[in-house]
Amino acid sequence: MTFRGTIRDGVVVFAKTPPLRDGTVVKVQPVAKPKRKSKSQRKQPLRPVGRWAGGLEEIDRLVDEVQRLRDADLSLERDAWR
Repeated sequence: MTFRGTIRDGVVVFAKTPPLRDGTVVKVQPVAKPKRKSKSQRKQPLRPVGRWAGGLEEIDRLVDEVQRLRDADLSLERDAWR
């Protein structure tokens, strides 16, 4: 008997539930080697694109603006549900 499955987080996940009892000893064998990603497909670290020119006051202003916009969006959603 052969059952197909895929490894997900270190566990074999079968395509269909095999008729096997708990405790059955099995032999798992890869069908094919996993394909390696090319260098261009691998995650590339982010590169800096510039420097922050503003001061701490500017950061505080931007944080306040984001919070104000978030609160405005939330109040619109609350009003829509009433």
